[in-house]
Amino acid sequence: MKETRGYLELNDEELSRFISFFQQPRIPALLERLIEEYILGKTSRRFDDPVVLDRIRGAIKRQKELYWKEPEKREITYDKGYDVLGYLAYQLPVYMIQFEYILFQLAMDGLLKRNEKILDAGTGPGVVPLAAIDFFNRLQQDFHLEIHAIEQADEHREAFLKIVPAFRGDNDRVSLQPVVNADIRDINEDDLPADVDLIIFQNVLNEIKGSGAQEQADIVTRFLPSLRHDGTLLLIEPADHANATGLRKLVDRLITGGLGLYGPCTFIRGTRCRPADCWTFEEKRPIQPTTLMKALASSTPDPYRYTNTDIKYASAILRKDTLTKVQYRVPKKAKYAIFSSLQRHIGRNIDTIGSLMSGDIGDESTHVFKICDGTACRPVYAILPSYHVNTATRPLLSMPYGKVVILQQVLVRYNPRYGSYNLLINKRSRISSAG
Repeated sequence: MKETRGYLELNDEELSRFISFFQQPRIPALLERLIEEYILGKTSRRFDDPVVLDRIRGAIKRQKELYWKEPEKREITYDKGYDVLGYLAYQLPVYMIQFEYILFQLAMDGLLKRNEKILDAGTGPGVVPLAAIDFFNRLQQDFHLEIHAIEQADEHREAFLKIVPAFRGDNDRVSLQPVVNADIRDINEDDLPADVDLIIFQNVLNEIKGSGAQEQADIVTRFLPSLRHDGTLLLIEPADHANATGLRKLVDRLITGGLGLYGPCTFIRGTRCRPADCWTFEEKRPIQPTTLMKALASSTPDPYRYTNTDIKYASAILRKDTLTKVQYRVPKKAKYAIFSSLQRHIGRNIDTIGSLMSGDIGDESTHVFKICDGTACRPVYAILPSYHVNTATRPLLSMPYGKVVILQQVLVRYNPRYGSYNLLINKRSRISSAG
């Protein structure tokens, strides 16, 4: 069990602040101003100058084109000033708030300390440090945040040095260490701090050209000697199929190497899942667009290309110790159908159990949730038509990501178009939580 001493516990006022913030999340006005000032310093023009906006749009388009290339052909670099300006305009706002959502989850789970030491591998212009500073600044209680970061791109480091210290200001509760100029692929152990509480790889491993799960695992493993015995490793990747399933393959290798998985996977059947088939991600409330984002979207025939507000990501939380979020295991004699045997139950009503591995990915007429018990060879979805929402089935709509859910009297169907199984919830079904 985890010791509670020294861990962060949000009080009622702090909890209220975070809930209010996440109702309409946006980056702070101070940070918007610092980014606009950085653009002025780099270009000698205001951020809303037509020439500047057009060049930032071009950088965003190039980055998006590179992103969708095959991994072996993808090489996203930030060698030019406008590459970073495009990143600041398009990626930073979403990635920053995304990380604040994750920090809030860690805090609610009791995984953050009042004296927290973090290491951000591949910090870019400082997205994770900015998010951590903003998050911890909402606390009333005493804390100390020590931030270490690694970044090899000169332009990114320049932006970091101009923006992050200014955003921290004179807050002596935040210690900002010099950014280490290094490639995370061959990091020198002497460049890493000791006794780190939280190591973060956010949206960085997928940008390494040609890297697969094993190469990524080798990179991450180099950082593990820096992690405390009760430390947390956090991996975050985009929600698209290639990156989300790639993350699960990476996690599988890290578990094989001795790390423990805290979440979101639960392994309720006592077996590891098949990562090649696991496309699972979280979706959060979108952010408010920045003034810069609005300027980029104006006076252009395709404004949607420059407005990035949706928050969708795949993540994994790993630990050096054996701590797991969900300790529930399906009793051996429990009469719940196992997902690997669903082909035998097609057309029948069954009782089964699994973990919610998505939010509601359906629409107003049909609620759809990815569900997993760790044994399935094909994707499994719980399907709840809106006309079957009642007191017995409604609990499914409010259950959080990763929750273990019992589904009683659900009809098994196979969807040949998508190669998946659907568990159809009807008026006789019952939905409840387990564990």
